[in-house]
Amino acid sequence: MPSPPRNPPEPGSTGDANAALRDAALPRGAVVCAGYRVEKLRGADRSGHTYEVVEPRTGARGLGYVLWLRLRERALERWTYETTQVNRVDVAGIPRTLAAGAGDGGRAVVVTEHAAGDTLDELRRAWGGRLPGPTAIDFAAEMLDTLEAAHGQGVVHGALRAEGILVDPESAKQRIFFADIAFGRLLIESYRRMPAASASPLLGTLAPEQLSSEVIADARTDVYGIGALTLALLGGDLGELSAIDPGDEASRRAWVAERVRDGLPSTLVDVLLRGIAPARSDRFPAAWVFADELRHALGGGVERRSPADEESRSIVTVDKLVEAMIHEARVSMGEPTGAPVGPAPVAAPHAVPVAERPVGIMDVAGVTEEDT
Repeated sequence: MPSPPRNPPEPGSTGDANAALRDAALPRGAVVCAGYRVEKLRGADRSGHTYEVVEPRTGARGLGYVLWLRLRERALERWTYETTQVNRVDVAGIPRTLAAGAGDGGRAVVVTEHAAGDTLDELRRAWGGRLPGPTAIDFAAEMLDTLEAAHGQGVVHGALRAEGILVDPESAKQRIFFADIAFGRLLIESYRRMPAASASPLLGTLAPEQLSSEVIADARTDVYGIGALTLALLGGDLGELSAIDPGDEASRRAWVAERVRDGLPSTLVDVLLRGIAPARSDRFPAAWVFADELRHALGGGVERRSPADEESRSIVTVDKLVEAMIHEARVSMGEPTGAPVGPAPVAAPHAVPVAERPVGIMDVAGVTEEDT
């Protein structure tokens, strides 16, 4: 990866737009969750604070997220259940959840395995708002590789954000880490309840069917999310994309073509357009197909597979999906399930809407909480 023209803002620097948020950070030694204590502040944005944490007895290190999100008591079990679903997969780049619960004031807390690197948002800002084209496409293909492996084991992301993805160029085997995959979807679903959310760029990577609540998350919503995120890394304003009529194909093509410049091949326009197709049936059916097409368009010499292969992989078996839906229904009715923190027993790529969701995400204009 080429070096940016300037270094990303350091935590606590005067030039950091989130400096005011950092002033509200927990002190060193404060308990985040399950005995994990703060070592230092890692970052702060409108989703909350991220800390380097350690468990003193075992020396285990992790990342602790204390979110601007409040949990009602009866929603705590659901929060714990959903944030530990990633523990059933063994995929490089998908950190396991080590602990989950509620902190001071009922704020939602998650502790995950440790991962190093800068966020994609920090890298984008370090490059002045646009990553070099080949680097952005390379990152997109790697993200799709990781998501394909997760999809194959029944886990989807559902709410991709540049702030929630870490890139560690020093890592020999795995550069991309989906740091917020355990809680990103719940975070964004809660955020959508805020009055200012409709025009927020935080929703720019959600597929149209997610915004209309027809589908919460599956492989094709992640395909859309990576397509939109890639365009954001190429300097695109996702608010502008959202404002284009889905039926106005000419305007969508012109907007995408404006991002594909500075030596990028024009064939990428069609690939990215298919990735963000408004209709699910027009999108790539799987993450690996999207990754292959990106690499092929970039001139990577990838041998594309037959279209007959595109539908050959299943995210989850029907019996596991039914089992997960039954569990979701029990939780929604308040029945005790005894779901422990640790490896989760069932796959739930399609979450079922229920009455209890974490509420009270931070507002765009400041740290305000709303108890819906």
